[in-house]
Amino acid sequence: MTPSQAESRGLFWVLGAFVICPCHLPLTLWAIAALLSGTAAGALFHAHVYMAGAAISGIWLAATWRGVRYFRAASRLCEPATLHKSRTLKEALMPRNGRALIIAVSFVAASAPARAQQPVDPAGHWQGAVQTPSMQVPFDLDLVKDAAGRFSGTLSVPAQKIKGLPLTKVAVDGATLNFQARSDQPFTGVLSEDRQSITGEFLISGNSLPFTLARNGAAQIEAPRKSAALSKQLEGTWTATLIVEGTPHQLVMTLVNHPDGSASGRIINEGEGGLELPIAIAEQGSIVTIETLPLASTLTATLNADGTELDGTIAQGLATARVTFRRSR
Repeated sequence: MTPSQAESRGLFWVLGAFVICPCHLPLTLWAIAALLSGTAAGALFHAHVYMAGAAISGIWLAATWRGVRYFRAASRLCEPATLHKSRTLKEALMPRNGRALIIAVSFVAASAPARAQQPVDPAGHWQGAVQTPSMQVPFDLDLVKDAAGRFSGTLSVPAQKIKGLPLTKVAVDGATLNFQARSDQPFTGVLSEDRQSITGEFLISGNSLPFTLARNGAAQIEAPRKSAALSKQLEGTWTATLIVEGTPHQLVMTLVNHPDGSASGRIINEGEGGLELPIAIAEQGSIVTIETLPLASTLTATLNADGTELDGTIAQGLATARVTFRRSR
């Protein structure tokens, strides 16, 4: 192998490594996610995105090191036989060694901004859609960050009349955002370099569907709705089995009084990935009305004399279903 060939191979490896440089790892991950979108490999990639990032960084390091070794080999192949030739060749080889040094320094300089970047803050109002095989399903995402740096948020799907559905998980790792309202239907996305868009995959029933979101101002999350204080008979935890189209749904309802004289509650659908529904409660004697806010459904029930059962009907649009909540504690 001639010095020229060794130098060319060194350039090939080093410049090739630059394509997957860790300084633009979020862009590399996004490109791979887009390429594998809708495939089993894409779902596997999103399930192990951190391992994929580590593997890409390892490949970059190995390729860069191999390129530097070729540059060194080019220098060794040009070793002179005499002191006079050494001086001449040293002058000739300086551009080669200088080029290797410049490339190595450029990688260090390119990586430094990535390390110095401020933590990603996805807080705000996002609008976008999930792409199904036949249509787009628009949805809104709202995220806020508390004083401790923890994120929370809501999901809204206008076509399904879902508004302000609480997220049960929001996690930010670098430029990767994971969020879900149901544990069996997670979203995994990557923020763009300008932090104005998110591209990722939505997993549902074993299928991976692509989604995109665009930032559109501040988060639009309504303050929790408070109800008047409840009787001691009503306060507590209740469970029920709701049958919908032959399928049972296990519900857990919690009703709580607060020191300020207000009350609040929620219903968790354990069979639907832990779906959490904030509720508003109104009590008039033995008649109790419970409104599930994100789904615009209403339960009208009667509390029995010993305060152990709430029997009534849930109505959502034109659909109705009978349900009986029983006190568990």
